[in-house]
Amino acid sequence: MEKSSANYEAINIGTGKPTSIRSMADLLIEAYGAKLEPHISKRYRKGDVRHCYADITKARNLLGYEPTISLEEGLKELAEWAKAHEWGAVDLLEKALRELEERKLTSYLEK
Repeated sequence: MEKSSANYEAINIGTGKPTSIRSMADLLIEAYGAKLEPHISKRYRKGDVRHCYADITKARNLLGYEPTISLEEGLKELAEWAKAHEWGAVDLLEKALRELEERKLTSYLEK
């Protein structure tokens, strides 16, 4: 926001490194200090992009951006912030999965 070279540009900010959903789940569980095991349903939503991560080339070129905080550190900071700002979140996972199934918007991964 301080450099005009990025005016009106959409810019990805992130680590620039791919992270699997399983790794992200494990990192969040660790950051929250939770005692959970991720549920791997082997289902996906039709139309979802299977492999994607933030390409930070534009941020580097226009802003001189380089990540200074690791994903692990950032998630720990996020977890601490979220713990301090609890607003009574409601778990609607089962409802969402049911609706996706009813609308035939999920498929199973092939072995």
